[in-house]
Amino acid sequence: MITRIKLHNQSQAPLFVLNILTNATLSDGIHSSYAATSTQYGELFMMHPELAALHGQALSPQTTIEPGADAEGDFVCAFRMTKQDWDTHKNLNYSVTVRYQPNLVLTPKVPETLVP
Repeated sequence: MITRIKLHNQSQAPLFVLNILTNATLSDGIHSSYAATSTQYGELFMMHPELAALHGQALSPQTTIEPGADAEGDFVCAFRMTKQDWDTHKNLNYSVTVRYQPNLVLTPKVPETLVP
């Protein structure tokens, strides 16, 4: 799953993003996947050139956002399940872990598209 997010630092201090976790709720519970590193993101497109149209600026899980600044980009998460299982998911959210801050939980505002 390739996801684009934009984070804005409203605080007076830098924010240190530690990781991004994608959580999908299925009938048997929550399935989670950590975002790949920027290097792994790039490798995905080298291994699958047919996905080139989806390639954007990677957002690394290890990102520092300065006060008043934005961090925007794509990240990829992988789930081991069939398309049929995916189609039954009931909820999807992204949990962004920021050092010394509560987790930021984001919910997509547009339908998700599964890339085979």
